[in-house]
Amino acid sequence: MLNDDNDLNYDNKDNKDNKNKNKNYLNNFFIKMIFTLQLFYIVYIIFIVLQMNRNTGGNAVGVSKNAGGGAGARAAPQPQPQEDDFFESDNVGSGSGAPEVIQSNIKTNDGVLTNENIRLYNRFEDMGLEGGLLRSIYSNGFERPSDIQKKAIVPIISGRNLISQAQSGTGKTGAFLIGSLQRIDREIKSPQVIVVTPTRELAKQIRGVAVNLTRYYPVDYTLLIGGEGSTNQPINSQLLIGTPGRIMDVITNGLASMTESKIIIMDEADKMLSIGFRKQIATILSFMNPTIQILLFSATMSDEVVEMASKFVRDPVRILVDKSKISLEGIKQFYVYFQREQMKMEALVDIYSSLPIGQSIIFTNYIEKTILIYERMKTAGYPVYYIHSDMTQQERNEIMEDFVSGKIRVLITTDILARGIDVQQVSLVVNFDVSREVDTYLHRVGRSGRWARKGIAINFVVYKDMKYLRDVERYYNISIPTLPANLQTLNEE
Repeated sequence: MLNDDNDLNYDNKDNKDNKNKNKNYLNNFFIKMIFTLQLFYIVYIIFIVLQMNRNTGGNAVGVSKNAGGGAGARAAPQPQPQEDDFFESDNVGSGSGAPEVIQSNIKTNDGVLTNENIRLYNRFEDMGLEGGLLRSIYSNGFERPSDIQKKAIVPIISGRNLISQAQSGTGKTGAFLIGSLQRIDREIKSPQVIVVTPTRELAKQIRGVAVNLTRYYPVDYTLLIGGEGSTNQPINSQLLIGTPGRIMDVITNGLASMTESKIIIMDEADKMLSIGFRKQIATILSFMNPTIQILLFSATMSDEVVEMASKFVRDPVRILVDKSKISLEGIKQFYVYFQREQMKMEALVDIYSSLPIGQSIIFTNYIEKTILIYERMKTAGYPVYYIHSDMTQQERNEIMEDFVSGKIRVLITTDILARGIDVQQVSLVVNFDVSREVDTYLHRVGRSGRWARKGIAINFVVYKDMKYLRDVERYYNISIPTLPANLQTLNEE
């Protein structure tokens, strides 16, 4: 029996060894199969990309002018590209396809860097604008072109791509709308100009300018933002204004044909080309005509953004501001140092009780802090309200309407209002929390002092914030002094 038991044990061991070998064999087989399938998939993707390049001649995937059924027809769905297809190669934008010739920067007397000599047009009448558009411009209160309008409008009309930087409140919205409206063929009822912007509030503001500029120059326009407008009806408007996600949905679902697309404008372009929006922008561009004219506008243009833009915008006119010349002229900037975060609230109330303020914006870095400041200032009797990204679109619309009308005098917000919002009565900006980014600081402070008006910006800092304030001073080559004890001197010239 003992021998029989030993034999049985050995048999069991042999069986276990065989099972383990079979299991290992199966594991290795499946691993090899998965690897082989992955290899075939990679080869397939490479084949598809090569076929796309062969069919498009190396240009961006676009909708053929013969595709679709004219105005109102649904556009044929197109493959959605990876973002690197656009942002790492020279394949988008108007021009003959010849490689861009990088020219040395030309520095003008006003601190502007360009890559070619640009003629300045000091009167709108000299720009070749149609009579109805010219009448709309004057009825909108534009008497003379601003600096950016003198330089940018005519190159836009002539069909040039543009990478343009203009300080906040200097008329860049008017520049790109006037130039692009002149290029619209009003006989064609199909989208021709697409304006893409990072926030709903900014899109609505641009729409407001478009309303005024088309008063005597009829052009159909549609606002495409979350929470507004139909999503299932064909769109034949010649001008589309909206946020990237909504515009992408409309185009990819075939509700707006891009067969007649002429111009795409990216306002706040540095934000539009950031990681958060890049894939959506690449998808939108893939539906445009390969010769689409691309206009990039922003108050801030880092070297990295300009370099990226130059890779997918052919032969652009560059109008950039030397960062050493970005001084936010007309805006007095100060800071107040606090030993503890808790001391900021008392100082905020003191400032608002001491200064005659028309309208102002208080910026924070956190939604919770925004609400807390609102509650404390409301209790103290100040006409304040707040706005942030977690609100519904209807709530945000109502608050912005009340702020623009002056019903709300003090608005507390996160960076949702840092870019592009133009309320000319804003005379004071308080950074309750210092921005962590130098570009965002410029956008925040630029909410005051619009169109050469005087403005004040006050930064509240604790020890951990001093680094960010010094970063701003170094980057813009400025010195921000401490807030004077006598606040009344702030209103003195």
